[in-house]
Amino acid sequence: MSRWLAFPLTKMYHFLSNIDPRDLFNEIQMEDSGIIEIDKLRDSLNSAMRSQKASTQAMLLLKEQELQAQMLALQAQMNPHFLYNSLNTIGAMAEEGMNSEVTKMCQDITSILRYISSDKESVSTVEEELEHCDLYLKCIKFIFKYPRLWQSYPRPVITEKELTQCFR
Repeated sequence: MSRWLAFPLTKMYHFLSNIDPRDLFNEIQMEDSGIIEIDKLRDSLNSAMRSQKASTQAMLLLKEQELQAQMLALQAQMNPHFLYNSLNTIGAMAEEGMNSEVTKMCQDITSILRYISSDKESVSTVEEELEHCDLYLKCIKFIFKYPRLWQSYPRPVITEKELTQCFR
């Protein structure tokens, strides 16, 4: 009698003790034992495995959506117009011999790129966001500070939307 009771429990114990990390969500394959309590335990364990699998899949989907949102935010923050305008301004300043301004603008753009491409798990502080906005605004101001540079270079392309976003 004790063997009849112990066999299905031992089988469940070994199954749970030897779960393969590559396939965490297998269910216990065991026929009805004829003992209601043991069969309910098996069914409960299988239900828990299905719930864990569903939760893990939902978490993976949310993580994927988060990564997509981060990429969209990155693209929105560093659009081609900003880069084009900044590089165009740096080139013009370099030709004018404005070395300290070129250095400063390159450092600011580098900081902006580092900030928006960092793989942060935590949320940024308001202070960090304000510092980032300040660097972005400094670059925009550099672009518009030296209109004489545009006499021999194409005027930087900046949309009204981009300009208004700088001052929000």
